[in-house]
Amino acid sequence: LAAVRYTLVADEFLIWDEAVRDDDLIVQHLASSEKAGIDNELELVRARARALASRINRDLGYANLQASVARLYNSVGYDAVPRDDETRAVSELAQLIEVRFTELEGASFSKRPPTVKPRVAAGVVSGAQPKIGKLVEQGLKRALDTAGFSAEGEPDAQVDLRLSLDAPKDGVRTARVAVSVVPRGSSNATLSREFRTTLSDPVDDEQWRALGEGAVYRLVSELAAKRVTQASLRMAQRLGNPVKARALAPRQDAPAPLPLRLDASIDAGALPAGAGR
Repeated sequence: LAAVRYTLVADEFLIWDEAVRDDDLIVQHLASSEKAGIDNELELVRARARALASRINRDLGYANLQASVARLYNSVGYDAVPRDDETRAVSELAQLIEVRFTELEGASFSKRPPTVKPRVAAGVVSGAQPKIGKLVEQGLKRALDTAGFSAEGEPDAQVDLRLSLDAPKDGVRTARVAVSVVPRGSSNATLSREFRTTLSDPVDDEQWRALGEGAVYRLVSELAAKRVTQASLRMAQRLGNPVKARALAPRQDAPAPLPLRLDASIDAGALPAGAGR
């Protein structure tokens, strides 16, 4: 029970950690768009508020994660702080606990391979002149690179964009954007978003690039091929099924690796270790 609880809490933390990274990317885009005159300051303030809320939820998730680690250790009879050591100074006690955790994990656990993001390429930009289409495509590529979805080799999916522009009026130009993700080998989009924005007329090259970046950030949080919750939910379902639970009995088939501790610095690129047998 302690192990299953930990997988759920760890996945919750990873979701919020991913949300923080995505919100930070959105704030960066809106800050650039606000300077370029595409988005107003109110949207930037809202994005920063959402990013702050995500950070608070991530920190709460991290606290729950550490509590579940303690419960997991307690369930197997591991005492990180024996009574003889409780009288030591706080700094000395902290170092001693870290050494014991490291020894325990080194002897009992193995690292889980890092999650690999799908390779996503900038696709077709339609509804605009070729020059504008190339500038928007550059923005798509720049945002995908920043978010870590671009990589060498054949892409797993591509981001297509359809642009509809109104005539300039009172120094501004309204743009309607439809952006979609099409998997490799398919003609049907699995993810799509539509939005409207205003551009300062005359529209310069950087505004077109920023429009392409904004299209990617509209769906960047859903671009991952697999969500981190899937593995633990499958484990919980297997343990909840009597037939499958018997198949997981000790000495027959050990449970799938479970993540354990996370680095206290909450490094955005760090991944938790995974428990072995």
